[in-house]
Amino acid sequence: MKLVKRNSWPSDPFFEMDRLFNRAFGSSDLWPSAFKSAAHRDFPLDVHGDDDHYFVTAELPGVSKDAIDLKVENSVLSISVNVEDKSGNGESKRTMTRSITVGDDIDIEGVSAKLENGMLQVSLPKAEERRPRKIEIS
Repeated sequence: MKLVKRNSWPSDPFFEMDRLFNRAFGSSDLWPSAFKSAAHRDFPLDVHGDDDHYFVTAELPGVSKDAIDLKVENSVLSISVNVEDKSGNGESKRTMTRSITVGDDIDIEGVSAKLENGMLQVSLPKAEERRPRKIEIS
């Protein structure tokens, strides 16, 4: 048996997990179609923040803003996307959802989002009273 040295981790750990399950249990025909390809399971998110805001960016190429449902509830941001697939054997509709806990310090009224070139950008401002403050020493 020849060992192959990996220089880096796989870019998608779920793809690797699917590969291992398929190797162990045979054909992926037993799995629902949503699990057959890692690319169809969900959409990529980038999350970061600073002292004043949290920022979430979702990659949604080819998705219109009418197909996106965005809400913040109980410190959780949920992004749901309704996707229509017209390829293959007719049409199919499915919903992909990603949820992320953003904290209880969000100013709900100030949340904004824009969709531009397939990128959904969500800005979640922190409530003024919850932002970090520098304390002067006297």
